[in-house]
Amino acid sequence: MNIQPGQLVNKIGKYLYRRIDGSYKIQFSVNTCDVYMFMYYQATGDEMKQMNFDISITTYQNKIRINITEITTLEKTIGQVIYKPETYTEMSENDFLAKVLNDVINKIQKEYEEYEFVF
Repeated sequence: MNIQPGQLVNKIGKYLYRRIDGSYKIQFSVNTCDVYMFMYYQATGDEMKQMNFDISITTYQNKIRINITEITTLEKTIGQVIYKPETYTEMSENDFLAKVLNDVINKIQKEYEEYEFVF
């Protein structure tokens, strides 16, 4: 895949926005894209609750960085994933975008492994 990192940021954001059922807002700015989403979760024996996240995608030094933050008063950072240029240039576009989605979901599930999620 031969695409500029700034364009890739927007492409990743649009892909996540379309693929995540709970996404409700996408916001673009220079070299940055934020996808806002919610997920339902349940602890054993409890009722379903809602959790909100901001998936912030940005680029610097030709790398792609994704920060996953829970939207609360504490703004808890759930995880960060950094992709070096060789990662996204050596993979097909579809494979890379699917990997990003999978990595985001895995970060959330790992942080809250005691919960059952509905994506």
